[in-house]
Amino acid sequence: MNKRLIKLCSIDDVREFVNNVKELNDTVLVSKEGYGVQLDGESLIGLVSLIGSRIIVSYNKTSERFNQILDRKQVV
Repeated sequence: MNKRLIKLCSIDDVREFVNNVKELNDTVLVSKEGYGVQLDGESLIGLVSLIGSRIIVSYNKTSERFNQILDRKQVV
């Protein structure tokens, strides 16, 4: 499973992320850095609660568009 560290800073970021996860037709899990609880990457409400936090994204399948979002939101 691939992992990336990102930060979603607004509801628009969350909406874009969730819409792209839904297009993948695969399981994407997200968790707040430092916490063990994982949320479904398609959960709009769950991701809204993580706005502004460092988020670990775990995924198997990817697309060019999904990679672009991860690249733009990546925390270094």
